[in-house]
Amino acid sequence: MGFIILFGVNTINSIILIAVMKENMRRMDLKEAISNGVHSRIRPIVMIALMGSIGLLPAALSTGMGSEVQKPLAIMIVGGLLICMILSLTVLPQIFYFSYRRKATRHQNP
Repeated sequence: MGFIILFGVNTINSIILIAVMKENMRRMDLKEAISNGVHSRIRPIVMIALMGSIGLLPAALSTGMGSEVQKPLAIMIVGGLLICMILSLTVLPQIFYFSYRRKATRHQNP
């Protein structure tokens, strides 16, 4: 259940970021498009991760009756959301660069 939530949130973050970077590629070169795309989408990606993390923080920190079932799932989702946010902002732009660098050089040198 927790992994399905993490995959869904990470997919949303990736779609948002890749769409902006592709749109920026129409107007500027590859490195500048990636840089501007990441800078313009930091706030939405951080807000998505923080919203889920802060919402599940009480369940992750609970010690009452019944928390034996909720606590591990909540901890995994909170940690996973924060890690996915960091990876979306660091690793995804690098993968995008390596995927589109050949296409970008072909358009510059016909």
